[in-house]
Amino acid sequence: MRYYTCRLCRTELFNESSLGQHQKRQHSFSFHKSRSNLNTNVYDACASYFLNSKTEWMGEMKENEAKISCPKETCKATLGSFHWSGSQCSCNHPLIL
Repeated sequence: MRYYTCRLCRTELFNESSLGQHQKRQHSFSFHKSRSNLNTNVYDACASYFLNSKTEWMGEMKENEAKISCPKETCKATLGSFHWSGSQCSCNHPLIL
């Protein structure tokens, strides 16, 4: 089984069974700025990760959106963010929760 770790301190955060899936690029609109002058083949693969549910080390998450930090006290590196109202991943797929 593959485990995902903090890029700075290598603390294990979650495994691949915790990841959610979505269908990539099945629409023609985007909330991001237009990339018409760029090679769109670069954006075909999704580089975002989405967890099926929050893990214990994430805390209570009472806000609507915030940054997620490494749980190790001596590290606290920013790992990503969460948006309970929805978001858009790197492949332009809108994710509404």
